[in-house]
Amino acid sequence: MRLTPVHAEGRLGHDLLEAELTSGDGPCVDAVNDRRPVLVADLHRQEAQARWPLFTALGQTARVRAVFAFPLLAGPDSVGVLMLCQDRPRMLEEAEQRTARYFADAALLLLLNLVVINGAGEVLPVQVLALGAEIHQATGAVAVQADCTVEEALMRLRAHALAADEPLTQVARKVLAHTLRFSEQRS
Repeated sequence: MRLTPVHAEGRLGHDLLEAELTSGDGPCVDAVNDRRPVLVADLHRQEAQARWPLFTALGQTARVRAVFAFPLLAGPDSVGVLMLCQDRPRMLEEAEQRTARYFADAALLLLLNLVVINGAGEVLPVQVLALGAEIHQATGAVAVQADCTVEEALMRLRAHALAADEPLTQVARKVLAHTLRFSEQRS
């Protein structure tokens, strides 16, 4: 699954998003794929580490301890996810889960309409975060450079990010700046 971020708030949110983008798995991916909320009270627990070993390692580096992912459901399709996170372990109470589901529904409506309304009541277009576009552009460039599928190109980008201990967005920027190339592998 390819994540295309629309918005992330705060350093913790950005770091968590980077961990999901780089690892290619985690609570958000599972929430979208399984069409149900994924609530993780503590990423340091063995169950979370066994389920998402790469993501939890990256998430711990980012100081994320708790993650709550609510899918944005449009009929039979899961079109996104509302992700909440904290830097300390905790579980959402039932009332907080209901509130998060309301926010997920509101986010879905905004996403489907591709607009937001600012504090003055003005309608503004939603801007997809540049980091999502950069990753998609770099994936296409790597697919051409390496003469491979887009899926394989994304795997190569992720593998390089992990091996170099760099965020996926930073690797994507290097590809787009032509300072990092992936050549076709010769047999």
